[in-house]
Amino acid sequence: MNVKLISFFIENHPGTLYDITKALADENIHIHALTTVEAGSMCLVRLLVDNVLWTSSVLKNIGVAASFVDILVARISHVPGGLSRVLEVMMKAEVNIEHMYSVISNTGEGTENKIPEAYVAFEVDDVNRAIVLLKAAGIGLVSQEDLAFL
Repeated sequence: MNVKLISFFIENHPGTLYDITKALADENIHIHALTTVEAGSMCLVRLLVDNVLWTSSVLKNIGVAASFVDILVARISHVPGGLSRVLEVMMKAEVNIEHMYSVISNTGEGTENKIPEAYVAFEVDDVNRAIVLLKAAGIGLVSQEDLAFL
């Protein structure tokens, strides 16, 4: 249930992020999560996409060197305490969370009688251990392939 997180640095000035997201959009790549961190004249960008290989190729073609790391994406009930339940499992097992990202989903449509779900991506110090623990706790996880259906 691993998902690949794509990370890369870009110049921190107007239009750079637009150029990259436009290039991905032109190739019909769906961005499910994106976060940026300013680092002086540069900006660290992290994204989750539905097609990692194609995204890697597009980024390479426009001169962006990217790295990839395995993360996990947990399905969380969008109710008070939903996130706390996931965090508690990791805390008790001493799994350190390095970064978290909310993931965009279209599951809100047609859910009048359902509890809405949220998705959160976790970059942790031991992804395989975290996956085992969360599954054992009954917490749903999303695979790379599942991202296309969120």
